[in-house]
Amino acid sequence: MKMKLKLFGYSLCIAGLILLASNVYAQPFGDPGNGKMKERTESRMSEVSKELNLSAEQQKQLEAHRKQHREQNAALFSDIKKKRDEIKSELQKPELNMNKINQLQAELKGLMGKIEDDRLNGILEVRKILTAEQFAKFTQLMEKRRHGDKKWEGSREKGMYKPGMDKSGDKMSPKENK
Repeated sequence: MKMKLKLFGYSLCIAGLILLASNVYAQPFGDPGNGKMKERTESRMSEVSKELNLSAEQQKQLEAHRKQHREQNAALFSDIKKKRDEIKSELQKPELNMNKINQLQAELKGLMGKIEDDRLNGILEVRKILTAEQFAKFTQLMEKRRHGDKKWEGSREKGMYKPGMDKSGDKMSPKENK
C-alpha cells in the first residue's frame, strides 16, 4: 500500500513539473502591433507580396484576412491560457478533483482543436484570394519558413537548431553529428 501511495505521489509530482515546465518554455502569442515584431511582419509581407506578384486588391484582402485571423487567435490563446492556469490551480490543491481536472483538460483540447480548425479555414481563405500559381508559390514559401530558411530568420525557428545542424544552422559532417 505504501509503495502504491509513494508511486502515486511521484507520478503526481512529475505531472506537475511537466505542466509547469511547458509554461516556462511556451512563448506567449505576440501582438504584432508592437515594435520589432510589427516591422518584421510588414517586411515579410512585403517580400511575399513581391514574390507572389500580388495585385493591390489581393494585398488589401490578405491584410484584412490576417487582421481578422489574428484577432480570433488572440481570443483563443487567451482562453487557452486561462484553461491552463485553471488546470495548474487544480493540481496545486491538496485534494485532487479528477473530474474537474478531466473536464478542464477536455475543454483545453476543444480549444486546441478550434485553433487547428481556424488555421485550416485561414488557409482555405487565402487560397480563395490567390490564383492557383500564387497559392502554389505561397505554400513553397511557407514550407521554407517552417524549415528555417535563412531568408525567414526571426521566425519561430530562430535560436533553435536541429539534429545534423550546428548552432549556427550549418550542416554538420556525419562524424560531427554523432
